[in-house]
Amino acid sequence: MAEISTLKRGAKSEGFASLSEEEVALAAKSGNQDATEWIVNRYKEFIKMRSHTFYLAGADQEDVMQEGMLGLYKAILGFEDDKGASFKTFAELCINRQLQRFAAIQRITVPSKTFLERLNLGQLFS
Repeated sequence: MAEISTLKRGAKSEGFASLSEEEVALAAKSGNQDATEWIVNRYKEFIKMRSHTFYLAGADQEDVMQEGMLGLYKAILGFEDDKGASFKTFAELCINRQLQRFAAIQRITVPSKTFLERLNLGQLFS
């Protein structure tokens, strides 16, 4: 395992090629901005792909992407390499849960178009 303390002191993204994702995630968790940027770039397409599967009435696609990124940051902060899971598995779980949580909130707080159409006063009393 690479020495995490050396990664804290400005290791650039080129230096991450020889490290495992777990090592980079621990460096990011320790505050290495380059490691965080490397992880974000690595998972950006996954988040984009997953966010497209969530059709949310009233939610902007960019909002859904931001929720996916929030899930990734939660994965970085919560990752513990001694738990036996790979960072990839943990990150995908955190991203998916964050998107599902966001979708559940949106379904509750954003009324559907059909529901809004039924609220037309003429239809309510006929």
